Amino acid sequence: MTFGWHCDEERWYLLDVFRKRVDITELKASVRRLRKQWYVDRVLIESSALGIALLQEFRRETNGVYLAVNVVTSKLDRFIPHTDWIKSGQLVIPTDKPWFDDFRRELLAFPDATKDDQVDALTQFAEYMRRSQGPYLDTDPVTGQRMGNYRPERPRREDRMRF
Repeated sequence: MTFGWHCDEERWYLLDVFRKRVDITELKASVRRLRKQWYVDRVLIESSALGIALLQEFRRETNGVYLAVNVVTSKLDRFIPHTDWIKSGQLVIPTDKPWFDDFRRELLAFPDATKDDQVDALTQFAEYMRRSQGPYLDTDPVTGQRMGNYRPERPRREDRMRF
């Protein structure tokens, strides 16, 4: 999932969802391609068996971009604290994208769905943002390009997330 912060609107946009079963070589190439396509400045990777290998390789290339996400509780326990933020309007999920129907079905079926990777990625992003202290760059919600409006301060928590 690729997210972008829109400075003028003071909210996040879900820009893109990549979901495909691939081998590790194609996964690495896809991560690199999507990072370049969307001008990504942070990539969150779950610290699992495959994720650890990816993190080690990517960190040799670029330091500070690829960040590990450590999970210690169940997916449901991680999801529940973020439901209010998801419903609050502080995250825009466009309905006109080709991936929207699958994403919506998975979100509505959670936690009883057999596939829940998209919900898990959304939860990991929300948790990271809740704890993040980093700078923000305004992002065009259509192309993902940075618009050059650098915000050295973090958006106020009450403006970007409600828990």
